[in-house]
Amino acid sequence: MNRDGTRALSVIELVVVVGIAGIIAVMSLVSTERTAVFQLDSDTRKIAGDLCWAREMAVSLHDDFIVVFDSVNENYTIYKGSIVPTAMRKRQQLKIDIVSVISAPEQITFYFPTGSAQTKQISLGYRGRTSTIDVFGETGYVKIQ
Repeated sequence: MNRDGTRALSVIELVVVVGIAGIIAVMSLVSTERTAVFQLDSDTRKIAGDLCWAREMAVSLHDDFIVVFDSVNENYTIYKGSIVPTAMRKRQQLKIDIVSVISAPEQITFYFPTGSAQTKQISLGYRGRTSTIDVFGETGYVKIQ
């Protein structure tokens, strides 16, 4: 209590409160940074897995499979045979950014019977972090960089 009878915080109590608030702020920043890493890693693996799946489907079903990337809406769609609505097999919305698909157009076709494809590089980004997926044309092999 102060001399006039009112209650007040002591300097020690104020330092403890500011310290606790600082610790909570640092923990939330670290948590947000980890979330960005996990989200980028998760979506990169999801895309690579779907590319491998499309390649395997081209080989096993004896038909081309086409993966079309939409970098504006941050999604991709997998089609069997041709790009028509009835041939759509899967659409996947992403939480990360498709920065680029090199080279144009922004699609990859896996050809039957070998699963070969066009050589492409897919660059992904999320909160300042980047990841790359390479597709090797001769074999259709998919590799995360």
